Amino acid sequence: MMDVLGEYFYIMGAGLSRERRISRAVEALEAAVALKGDHWKAWNLLGLCYYRLGEFSKARRAWNRSIRLQQWDNPALEYMYDMTNPAFIEILRRYNKALELAAGKKYRQAGDMLERTLPGLPPLVSYVNLLGLCRYGQGKTKTALKLWSHAAELDRENPDAVRYIRSAAVESNRTAAALPGLFGRIFRRLTGADISTEDDV
Repeated sequence: MMDVLGEYFYIMGAGLSRERRISRAVEALEAAVALKGDHWKAWNLLGLCYYRLGEFSKARRAWNRSIRLQQWDNPALEYMYDMTNPAFIEILRRYNKALELAAGKKYRQAGDMLERTLPGLPPLVSYVNLLGLCRYGQGKTKTALKLWSHAAELDRENPDAVRYIRSAAVESNRTAAALPGLFGRIFRRLTGADISTEDDV
């Protein structure tokens, strides 16, 4: 019975990840491996979802577990190898440095460091969210909202991106006007806000 439920949650998680609902997929896949701990494919997909969210330690643990269960013909071996190459280690170093700068309220420096790093990366939700926070800290609300809306597209219903957008909406009743077209629609969908259309300052 537990195996059947584990498979059910694995299939659900796979479907959610294809729909770019990564945070929801993580919940389903965590349930899958809790119910069926030897499901190496579920561990692999869980690791990929963690990676996309920027949770690298969790991704590494999931892939290590997968490799212990399936040592041959397992793509997790390649994923783990990629995380040990110097380019990835440098990316991680820059991200941690950007976090440190942002914590010290050096938002422009932190944001610029992230912007230099992002072009060489797959889309990582935590990086985009942090860049949005940095630009928001600089007073660049329009840019921040675009970044958070992008994060909410990479991971639909991403709780952090949604929270940041809502917080920005509380502080300004003019934010929707700063987001033309698609971004405005995403903003209104996520916040349910009825916001004035005055120009952003």
